[in-house]
Amino acid sequence: MFSTEESIEAYRAGVLKAILDHLKPFEDVLAAWEGGSIATNTKDQFSDIDLCFLANNKNLNEVLNRVEQSLVKLHIEHKWQAQKSVWGEGMMQRVFILKDSPKYFLVDVAIFDIEHAQLLKDFLEFERHGQPVIHFDKSAYIQVGHTDAMALF
Repeated sequence: MFSTEESIEAYRAGVLKAILDHLKPFEDVLAAWEGGSIATNTKDQFSDIDLCFLANNKNLNEVLNRVEQSLVKLHIEHKWQAQKSVWGEGMMQRVFILKDSPKYFLVDVAIFDIEHAQLLKDFLEFERHGQPVIHFDKSAYIQVGHTDAMALF
């Protein structure tokens, strides 16, 4: 089914479009960007989608449910979500496997709460997470920063 890198890229673009078109109109969804291999410029045929959203909504699970709704037509085969984020308060993450997707292809979605600015700042450090690919940003919320090397050691 996915014999070429171009066909994988077309599939990936279709998945992104389905999610972004569904979530962008919501007023509480403030920004969307990709991290992971896209941000670190290491994407290959095994790369998944690492999609992040910034939300002004205390119920981050509600925003994740909207992402899930956007994927229903693409047939979710499996989903996984930790009960509590390893990153603490202010972020929730859900991973989806879609039926008939390319081998190793996942949709990894993280929702960040705007009220937790430090967590967002940490995930936007260039040295650790690369240059995010911003899909939309309604008020210039996504600001790439740099790691404070002194704070790490």
